[in-house]
Amino acid sequence: MKKIILISVISGPNLGFSRNLFYAKGAITIKSSAAVYVKGGLTANGTASINNNGDVYIQNNPTAGNENWTNNVSTTMLSGSGTVVFNSSEPQNIGGSDTTTFYNLTINNTSSTGVTLDTPIIVNSSLTLTDGMLYTDATNLLALIDNAVSSSGSAASFIDGPMKKIGNDAFTFPLGDSTVWARLSISAPTLATTEYTAQYFDTVYNDLTVTGTLNNVSLVEYWTLTQAINNDDVQVTLHWEDSARSGIDDCITTDLLIARYNGVDWEDEGQLSITCGLQGNVTSNTVLNYSPFTFGSRSSANNPLPIELLDFKAEWTNQTTVKVEWTTASEINNDYFELENSSDAINWEKITTIPGAGTSNEMLYYSYYDENPYDEHTYYRLKQVDYDGSYEYSNIVVVSKKSFIEVISIYPNPSKDFINVIIVSSIDTDVNMFIVDALGKYVYKSKSTIKSGQNILNINTGNLASGEYIINVVSESGQEKSVKNFVCN
Repeated sequence: MKKIILISVISGPNLGFSRNLFYAKGAITIKSSAAVYVKGGLTANGTASINNNGDVYIQNNPTAGNENWTNNVSTTMLSGSGTVVFNSSEPQNIGGSDTTTFYNLTINNTSSTGVTLDTPIIVNSSLTLTDGMLYTDATNLLALIDNAVSSSGSAASFIDGPMKKIGNDAFTFPLGDSTVWARLSISAPTLATTEYTAQYFDTVYNDLTVTGTLNNVSLVEYWTLTQAINNDDVQVTLHWEDSARSGIDDCITTDLLIARYNGVDWEDEGQLSITCGLQGNVTSNTVLNYSPFTFGSRSSANNPLPIELLDFKAEWTNQTTVKVEWTTASEINNDYFELENSSDAINWEKITTIPGAGTSNEMLYYSYYDENPYDEHTYYRLKQVDYDGSYEYSNIVVVSKKSFIEVISIYPNPSKDFINVIIVSSIDTDVNMFIVDALGKYVYKSKSTIKSGQNILNINTGNLASGEYIINVVSESGQEKSVKNFVCN
């Protein structure tokens, strides 16, 4: 068992503490038997160095008000074969004037903001994504060297931004964007110096034109994958975590494939293999050029890939009438819309049918005036129906004569590793979320920002014991609240 740090497990006289912040000024050694808990930020200046063979936990401290890692050392500051864990319920940053190379890095941040890179970092051995997002950008990039490994992420923890992998290893990039987890995998390159950089985008690509055997491509999402150093080609695998969300309704035939944008049109990169299910993936043939990738279809009858709904909103025009309006950027085989309303977001009623545009790449506007809304809360959703009868639903929007929030669904329920909490709100607000066990003990809390309408919040439940729990969501003002039960297996 590892110990809380004692003076016997470190060496080096130059340790500094100020307002519970940890300042490294000289040489520090942390033995493999040690666990060091830094209750506040860690800053390294001058010629400081840390030889870490244990575990260093960067944790929050309300008194310190700083949970960041700051490296201002121009030479190698961090060495050893230990692990640095970002373990906080507050936002954290990794920054400083110089790059930090971590041997093992774990992200376990339960805040709604997660951990943000303000400088590039390198991981030599392993990256573990337990909870919370790691935010990167093209300048402040995360890179894993040859033979370094990574967990594949989850809906509760992934890389939001670009990520680089160096080496000749088959690798899965644990990517995502905002609340959407969406992995990309590559087969093993030949050379250990080959570099691949990948990123996921939860939006449609700005050009939908296709060529050759392709009929259409996704209107939901795309990935970028670039190659550097060597011309060292691989097969590309795109993963879907929710087949309905990604518009995949046929993965039994050879219709679903990987599409690549060649700078002018989307091209067919084939279907080397496929795994079907609510979660699944499709793998391309060996790719010779690198650029944006997404899901593609060879037929308009299968995998239609949904319309791109840019906007859907409802608002009072007077005390008795609600205007509901929506905008599409493009549509494929869209027969019609059914607009539905509800008083409880459970029981729905169709109030009108509006024809769709069939197939269109133009921005189109739709509206409807509901002259019979419910007295208190009125929920609205769209049912978009294709020519073949397949359909999908939009997010929910709501109008109300007083502010409120409501948890309308938790899934999966029962859960094992994570839950998605669907919250409908009449206002933009910060909410505090609490999970209480059967004994009344608080086992989880977090703070998130939600917008008016439907919101989906992901919570990691892998650390919860089996049993029944209550989730309690309270607005920042405390005036709006909602409670719902769920079960962990």
